[in-house]
Amino acid sequence: MIFDSLDIKAHNRLNSRLSDDPRVSIAYRPMFRDIVATFRVPRQYKTATSTAKQSISPSATAIITLLIIAAVLIALMFAMPDIQLWLALGLALTAFVAGKISGRVRVTETVTMVPDPNEQAIAAAEGAFYNALSPLIDMTRSDVYHREALRWLQAQYSDSDSVRFRSSAESLLKGFNCRFVEYSDADADAFEISTSNIPEVRTTRHAVIGPDNAILVPGHAVFPQS
Repeated sequence: MIFDSLDIKAHNRLNSRLSDDPRVSIAYRPMFRDIVATFRVPRQYKTATSTAKQSISPSATAIITLLIIAAVLIALMFAMPDIQLWLALGLALTAFVAGKISGRVRVTETVTMVPDPNEQAIAAAEGAFYNALSPLIDMTRSDVYHREALRWLQAQYSDSDSVRFRSSAESLLKGFNCRFVEYSDADADAFEISTSNIPEVRTTRHAVIGPDNAILVPGHAVFPQS
């Protein structure tokens, strides 16, 4: 159905806005995507009229009656030459009536409702929906979860060889109930994966995991090429 495909396109646009919104924490993005999935574009319809024509066949009684009248008039034309002209006119009138009832057509009009999507109305509905999400986005926002700061800390931690710096960064995150993790099968969902000519799995960016095991910043791991 046309509105179902429009819903999917609207969901894609709204999710794109979520991805570009710096207020939206990665930890809460799946929840917001579930909310976006409930959005429906305005269901607008218009009336459409269709016309159907149907031939109406004359009844058997009418046909038999006209045939009898025609036969009688023809017989009288031979039997009564004096009024032959009037009988011919009667026969012509009978033929005219036969043509009329044989050529009758019934015209039927049907009024239906058909989809009539409006791009401006859809855009306005999307904007109103996202604006309604804004208070919830702000409620889930926290300076601790600010992606850019966490990404910076993630990069420094993953690239540093300093035991002291790493210990300090771990303590900082621990104070907010967060932690760095290396790649493991248990935490595979927290990592983006690529492949390279290496002998074993290598963690190039440690993932940042928050309270309730929420993925605040995804990590990156490199797998050996098959």
